[in-house]
Amino acid sequence: KEGNIYVVDYGNNRIQKFTSDGKFLSKWTNVWARGIAAGDNGNIYVGQGGNVTTYDSNGAAIISWGSSGSGEGEFASPSGISIDGDGSVFVADAGNGRIQKFTASGTFITSWYGAYLQGLAMNGNGDLYGVNLWEKSVYAFKPNGESIGKWKYNSSTAEGYFPTGIAIDTSGNIYVADYEDYCIKK
Repeated sequence: KEGNIYVVDYGNNRIQKFTSDGKFLSKWTNVWARGIAAGDNGNIYVGQGGNVTTYDSNGAAIISWGSSGSGEGEFASPSGISIDGDGSVFVADAGNGRIQKFTASGTFITSWYGAYLQGLAMNGNGDLYGVNLWEKSVYAFKPNGESIGKWKYNSSTAEGYFPTGIAIDTSGNIYVADYEDYCIKK
């Protein structure tokens, strides 16, 4: 909502905040984040360890929900988060191979098979896209969990494609962060 960019710096246990033109604003330390998304309400949702924590735009924790495990509302590596226009929070629970849906305050709604996704993004129609680094694939789902499809990318190097993040722009273009090729693919 503010137009700022929040970056998960997993290796340094922090989140960094920048303006849309790249000016550094602040950092939040001691955050073991794997997934992050900004809600229309200005709150930042962060998947870390066995829970999701909601922060205000300055990095103050508001609420955390979930715990480690495989039950409803539990996580084994929440590594991708996306928020729809109604404020529902979708979490790619990589360790449990599913996507879970919550209210903005963390009440569990439903879950479905999510193919061990590492990143999660939503297009303008509300469809969810996630990357699976082990299968080197992108998966697509309707917001109700119905599968739209799956596709693989080819790598430009011998090491292979290693997708770890995904984003979708307002035109519907999909961008995948490729850890192994050190690039973002459109």
